[in-house]
Amino acid sequence: MCGILYLHDPHQLLSGREMADMTFLGLSAMQYRGQHGGGLAYSDGDRVRVGKWFGLVATQYDSVGADDREDPRPYTDQLGKMEKRKPFRVMGHLRYATAGPAGDLIHFQPHFIEPLGGRVAYLANGDIPLLTGEKERLKRLGVRFESENDGELTLRKICFLKESRNLSWVEAIHAFMLETKGAYSGILMTRDTTYFIRDEFGFRPFLVGKIDGEIIVAASESSVLNILGATFDFEVERGSVVEIANDGTMTRHPYPGSLPECSAHCVFCLDYFGGPHSRLFVDSRPWNEVPHKSSYAHEFGRQLAREHPVEADCISSIPQSGNSAAKGFSAQSGIPNVEILVRNWSVPRTFILSLADRLMAIRLKYGVLLDAVRSYPRIVLVDDSIVRANTTRGTVKLVRDAGAKEVHVRVSFPPIIHPCFMGIAMPTREELAAASRSVSELREFIGADSLEFLSPEGVATAMKSRGDDIKHFCTACYSGNYPVPV
Repeated sequence: MCGILYLHDPHQLLSGREMADMTFLGLSAMQYRGQHGGGLAYSDGDRVRVGKWFGLVATQYDSVGADDREDPRPYTDQLGKMEKRKPFRVMGHLRYATAGPAGDLIHFQPHFIEPLGGRVAYLANGDIPLLTGEKERLKRLGVRFESENDGELTLRKICFLKESRNLSWVEAIHAFMLETKGAYSGILMTRDTTYFIRDEFGFRPFLVGKIDGEIIVAASESSVLNILGATFDFEVERGSVVEIANDGTMTRHPYPGSLPECSAHCVFCLDYFGGPHSRLFVDSRPWNEVPHKSSYAHEFGRQLAREHPVEADCISSIPQSGNSAAKGFSAQSGIPNVEILVRNWSVPRTFILSLADRLMAIRLKYGVLLDAVRSYPRIVLVDDSIVRANTTRGTVKLVRDAGAKEVHVRVSFPPIIHPCFMGIAMPTREELAAASRSVSELREFIGADSLEFLSPEGVATAMKSRGDDIKHFCTACYSGNYPVPV
């Protein structure tokens, strides 16, 4: 799950510094969506330029430079280079590695190539499940690849279809959509036009807003629109292409085939991968009726308490992503919600890290409030999910070592027993803790006194209470029902 951002100042009212500021803020607002690194593509009307980096967006900011009154240039490296070019179109990407190693920038997005007519760049959130087979077919037709990333496959296939069949960009994108199944909310940038692209199932969110009715902002989450002062305009419809000219004129092109009867939004996004204050999937509802991610998680917690009550002194979340579910569990059960674990924000999201880094980071990630443990010795830890179980196992041990008499674990999502091929970094069944263990065996593995999960039926019930039908969501990670061939 990556993060994507687009900024378009059609009347070129903003300075290079202001565009850099907005890019920095927009990407920083969803840094949790990708911490391996990032990249930019931007245009000043002359050509498309691309830059990439390792690490957090903050590595592109120099606080010393910001304090230099004679030459206040706080941005270094790629953001600094972009600022000097004074672009009016910018797209940014936060990488959370799922296809291609995290240690080589060649696999980072945006990808770009130089077909006839000038450089073209592409970035996306999502994955193409049958990547290897798609690449081999294109290789036999003479297409060359430099990376293992599905973003490059998408870009090269669209360009191949355009040139080999003499198609327009929209026609080539449509041909790609009809031939290639997968999850993608993507942005294609040419010298004079930008294209928003979303797969026909709408796996990943893609929201568009405007600042003062002029400056276009698009992102993976509504929180980015809020931070940049943009008002929601529309959701890129599944299967559609939105064509944006340099002057900001937008033309929407519907899916060229028959759309699937149901969408397949990622239900895991609503449980884990989204800011609590973000709206993610709109589906033609009035904007003020779209629930925030925290509203879903809160109801998951309530339903979990109904299904699996427990006698305890307090409820406490495994922060940060378990916070809303813990509040819901507490509200339903009547057991007080107490802060036991304190999050160290200098440690990145452990789900995104490698195994070795994750095990080390768990001890650094949380501190335990010893007074709270003494006052509430029977503790229920509420987490949003268990994938590899390392974080859960480590936190249970932390709380036990702090003196807890009982540690119960409640999880506001069903056991994840199937890999995700649509953009979440859990591609093999072997790495999923619940895939090869019963709940009892998993309880023993994490060292808890009891362990229970929200049922699939409970997820559906909670979704219905928020106005959603579970049939419009992908549940493959716990049901095994994949909407596309894998």
